Amino acid sequence: MTSASANPPGKPRHPWGLPQRETPQPEAPEPAWPLPSGPQPRLPPPGSGSEPDRPPLFSHRNGCLLVSLIMLGLISLLFVSCIAVLHPLLQVEDKLKSDLGTRATNVDVVSVNGASTFVVHLAPGHDSEGPDVACRIVEPDLQANGLAAAHFEVVDSAGHVVADNSTPCG
Repeated sequence: MTSASANPPGKPRHPWGLPQRETPQPEAPEPAWPLPSGPQPRLPPPGSGSEPDRPPLFSHRNGCLLVSLIMLGLISLLFVSCIAVLHPLLQVEDKLKSDLGTRATNVDVVSVNGASTFVVHLAPGHDSEGPDVACRIVEPDLQANGLAAAHFEVVDSAGHVVADNSTPCG
């Protein structure tokens, strides 16, 4: 015996045994241009093996090459940006070294959290020249290179700061 809720063959059954509603099928729209008459060429189904042999657009090798080129570009960009930022500082450091001559043993550029400080280490015997070196050499060199607001320190041979950018020049 069959139950009364059984669907006729060929009709899908609702999950809860409720009668199925028939949904109307939309009619196909008219084409915007006339379709060609005559037999149409039949294309093989995709993946059937009768497609022309061509490499995939992104193969594993091409993907690795693409990633390598992107990484090389990013590294090059980082290198160029570092050079662009550090080059002016290194130019000023070299100018200070040449202008100080034997009065200084070393000129350092110390950067902490993006703030750069020029540190001039005076040679032994020139410790008393700290304020003079700061006013006549270091400050004009920094102003000439567009770094008038840069912080600098002149340090004696013992490591004590003898002048800085707050030293009065008169």
